[in-house]
Amino acid sequence: MVCILLSLAASVLYARRFVEPILRLRAVVERVASGDLMARAHIQSKDEIEQLVGAFNNMADAVLHRNRIVESVRFTAQSLQGANDWTQAW
Repeated sequence: MVCILLSLAASVLYARRFVEPILRLRAVVERVASGDLMARAHIQSKDEIEQLVGAFNNMADAVLHRNRIVESVRFTAQSLQGANDWTQAW
């Protein structure tokens, strides 16, 4: 009975060690999905989860960069559309 209880306790602690970083990453993913492109995950677990976090942060950086490019193109297009002469747009 003692061995069963010890192995149950060890299993719960081991599972928590792996589940907690995934839950934290999921929370950051939900923030980015809701529009907060500045949200980043900071998890150091020395395993595949840390690699996944790095890949996610790189992806979020790329989306933010592309969003800024699209926004600058939109602003330039609106400026040119509103000007009578394209040289007056600047």
